[in-house]
Amino acid sequence: MRQPDLKSFLEKAEDRLAGIRGSLLLFSQGRLTSEEVLAACRRLAQLQFDAEGVAVLSAAQWKPQAAGGEVELDQPEESGRAMLHIQVTGGGEGAASYRTTVLLPRGKYAFEGSCRTAGVPAGPGSNSGAGLRISGSQRPAGISGDADWQTCRFEFEVTEDSKNVVLVCELKASDGEAWFDPDAVKLRRR
Repeated sequence: MRQPDLKSFLEKAEDRLAGIRGSLLLFSQGRLTSEEVLAACRRLAQLQFDAEGVAVLSAAQWKPQAAGGEVELDQPEESGRAMLHIQVTGGGEGAASYRTTVLLPRGKYAFEGSCRTAGVPAGPGSNSGAGLRISGSQRPAGISGDADWQTCRFEFEVTEDSKNVVLVCELKASDGEAWFDPDAVKLRRR
């Protein structure tokens, strides 16, 4: 191996080991089950940052979660690929998301992805419209109206040695629908 290749390999190996150590620590504290530790280790093995510090999340397992109101979540195909689709179907406020968990070492990250919307009214306050965030956080108002594909971005920091971070693709609105392209979702080190 050439010197730069070896350095990159060792950095990636150190990141993975930090993530595994973090999972084991959480397990020893009773905060993770053995099944969750194994699942985190599998995700960690799949989550690889390239030389530019980007990890593509196309292999992530996105789980639907309805948080309130009348919503529908499905994964229709578009151009031969399954999209993450959320639709608010009834009157009143609706909120739903797709979520996946990744184990990340200490650092600063940007969660990025592509989203489009149809008939989403602009709402007041944080987390309204369609957008990306991590669980437990607030984001500014997201995409609304009838919008073609555009990039969403949410920046965050992991301050612990390692942490399981729940990535969220969500729609919060009184009407309308949003699509997220799981093949375009990625994490970028900042």
